[in-house]
Amino acid sequence: MSLRRRLLAASLLLLVGVGAPAAAWAAFTAKASGTARAATLTLQAPTNAAVTFTCPANANQSVGGVSITGWDAVTGATSYVITLATPAGPTATTTATGSSPQSLMVDRFPNHGTWTVTIVARVGAWTGPALSQSTRC
Repeated sequence: MSLRRRLLAASLLLLVGVGAPAAAWAAFTAKASGTARAATLTLQAPTNAAVTFTCPANANQSVGGVSITGWDAVTGATSYVITLATPAGPTATTTATGSSPQSLMVDRFPNHGTWTVTIVARVGAWTGPALSQSTRC
């Protein structure tokens, strides 16, 4: 390799060795600005639910249920999860998009015990506290 080629190669290596970090530094020190916004929402429990329980009349009747004629809507809620729990464990669940009338029935319902209906406001997967009403049959 001639002297001229060696000097050229050495010069190129020197430029790359000194120039590359400077170029990288310039690339990583660029500045930009923007605006970030966030909002919060606190879901409240629904209120003033008009709930009517239907207890089985006797041991031969095995179906019980609940009728809900409405409740006060929760600000920001996109849906409501309504659950009827029975003394023996079976439950019925439905989802409503508003505070419209709902009915839930459970088969093979035990005759005696506490029935509980809960209504929970929801936004996406987030839920608020429950409104809960119970009766004893």
